[in-house]
Formats: sequence, structure tokens, C-alpha cells
Amino acid sequence: MKTAGKVAQIPYTLTRRRTNKNIVVRVNDHGCVEVSAPPSVPKTMIEDLLLANETKLRTTMAEKSARHHTFCDGDRFLYEGRSVSLMVNVGSGPWIGEEDGILRVSILEAESQPQMVEALVLWHYRKRTRERIKALLPLWAMRVGVVTPPFSVTASRKRWASCSSSGKLNFSLRCQALSDEQLSYLVLHELAHMVHFDHSPAFHALLRAHMPSYRSVEASLGAVQRESQLI
Repeated sequence: MKTAGKVAQIPYTLTRRRTNKNIVVRVNDHGCVEVSAPPSVPKTMIEDLLLANETKLRTTMAEKSARHHTFCDGDRFLYEGRSVSLMVNVGSGPWIGEEDGILRVSILEAESQPQMVEALVLWHYRKRTRERIKALLPLWAMRVGVVTPPFSVTASRKRWASCSSSGKLNFSLRCQALSDEQLSYLVLHELAHMVHFDHSPAFHALLRAHMPSYRSVEASLGAVQRESQLI
């Protein structure tokens, strides 16, 4: 059960969960505070915790609100490792494409914005991710020495990519935000799991053998993660 509350002008939603052992506070991608807590924890204790972390919460809320996409003219997106600006044209379409740092979108009616623009952006990111993975996968599979596996593109925002025990790969449509080097690292990482289904020293040695700079590329994904919350 969810209830709404406010403390120090910070609105929050509270979810009581029997599975929770502690109070958990997070700021979602829209800049809103979400709290989950055991049923027995008093509301005053929860709000005391929020007050104790007020400065940090306000900073995080502002940062995430600023990154939240409006899907209107001037909105900015990460696209193949670059920041591009959205330009929306009304009266034709639907159509979407990127050129010279501009993500151009055409829709038929202004009333359908921003929902239609969002749908087109997500569709385009899924399409381009599939195209780029399809081109990279056979090349890296040959280098690693495995058969090119099947893959799918999902709407995941928790993981960039994954490899199942059966050898099927999954990539998030947000991978379209990544540069060629970052995307190559992800492909290599998941293919390496087909050889070593763990994160053992042998797994990391395989990554290093094929991409000596993999550690720095891996670290760079953290910043992109914060800037690519399309969904």
C-alpha cells in the first residue's frame, strides 16, 4: 500500500513492505522521493531520516529532474556517445532520424506530443541498437572464438546487457546512447560470459586480451548510466 507524505517541503511516497528489514530511500528518474519500510516502523522515524538527509536528497532530486526528458524541442539525448538536440516538426510523419547533432522528429498532430515523440525516440533507439549490435556481434564472436549467438533488444533500464545460461544475449535499447567503443566493450563482455560464465580472473583476462583498456571503458559507463534514463 502506497501513501503520500511531505516533510520540509519534500514530497514522498511511502510503501509498506513486510519483506523490508530497513527503511530504504531512493530518488526515481523523475526526481521524486520513494520510501519503502517495514509496517512496524513509525512514520516519524521515516521523516526524521529524510530530514537528516535533506541536503543530499534535494541535490539528487534537482539533478534527476534536470535529466528527465520532456520530449519537446530542445530536449537533449545521448546518442552514440554524443549529445544531440531534439527538433520536433508538426504536420507530417511520423518520422525520426539523426543528422549533424540534431535528432529530428516529425509528428502529425501537436496534441500527440510528447507521447508520440517519446514513442518514436524509443522505437528509434531500439532499431539503431539492433543494427549496431548485429554488425558488431559476428566480429567479436570470431575474435573470442565462439559461435555468434542470438540476441534481443529489451527496454531494460537496470542492465545494459546480459547473457543467459543458454547463451542468448540481451541488450537494452539505451545502448544507443553509447559510443562505438563502449558498445564494443558490452558486446565483448557478454560474449566472454559464453566462455566464462562468471567474473573470475580468467574472465577478466579474456577481456584484457581483447581490449586492454576495458577497465576505463567499463568505468565510463557509469556516467552514461546517469544520463541515459530514456525509460
